[in-house]
Amino acid sequence: MKSGVTAFALLALLAATQLALAQPLEVLYVLPGGLVQGYVVFTVPGTGFAEFKLPGSVESLGVTGTGSSPPVFNLSGGVLSVLADPGSTVNASFVSRLPRDSVTTLSVPAENQSLKVYVSSEYVVLGVSPTPTTIAYTQGYVLLGFDVLAEDLQVVLVETGSAQAGQGAPAAQQGGAPQLQQLLPYAVLVAVAVAAVLLALRLKRRGEGGVVLEEDEAILDFLRRSGGRAYLKEIREALGIPSTTLLRRVRRLEKAGYLRLEKTPGGLLVILKK
Repeated sequence: MKSGVTAFALLALLAATQLALAQPLEVLYVLPGGLVQGYVVFTVPGTGFAEFKLPGSVESLGVTGTGSSPPVFNLSGGVLSVLADPGSTVNASFVSRLPRDSVTTLSVPAENQSLKVYVSSEYVVLGVSPTPTTIAYTQGYVLLGFDVLAEDLQVVLVETGSAQAGQGAPAAQQGGAPQLQQLLPYAVLVAVAVAAVLLALRLKRRGEGGVVLEEDEAILDFLRRSGGRAYLKEIREALGIPSTTLLRRVRRLEKAGYLRLEKTPGGLLVILKK
């Protein structure tokens, strides 16, 4: 595990040296037990304020920046809010935990970031949506890469517990291991590719099949509790979802036929269809 943490720290250090990122960079390591180690690097816009939604339940967080003064930050509902010098680079390193169920889902909100997700070989990937730009097996991990994450990511996982204990970085395989074990990484890659295609097709048919993502279901639940209608700003404040992400999800649900939108003097009204 020590070598894995060291590799993670080196990657974070390399990312921190990119002083003028036009596009946010996010790297996640999904480790056994639902643990996620990650870092995010982004450039603060001209307003001096930035928000970034972190995956899972955050247990520890560190934020540094390249500005003349240290960034001021707050974490609420998984949303990292940062005040820093405009144009400066912020590096946020964190550890979070995913819900421990028979099937685990990693949800990553879209921020138009470059994203790399390294999934420990102790997991079997059942589904990925949207389809990754890159799928590879590297040093004990399945790598899911996205040049630009423009749509919220859902990775459905099952922990098998088949990998060596304490895995955090690649380790030399013991001699005499069964050939089946050697073929397992390639089987996982095939499963990821097939599942990604199938899940993508299902999600494109939401309106017909009724498939709803976990975050979308939270919006529908809020509308049900609110009598079937609520203003967009009320949903944002209640669920803690950034405005751009929320609008994208609402538009997606509207296209799928779950709700309709109505412009009013008080703002955009979201109405649940019966």
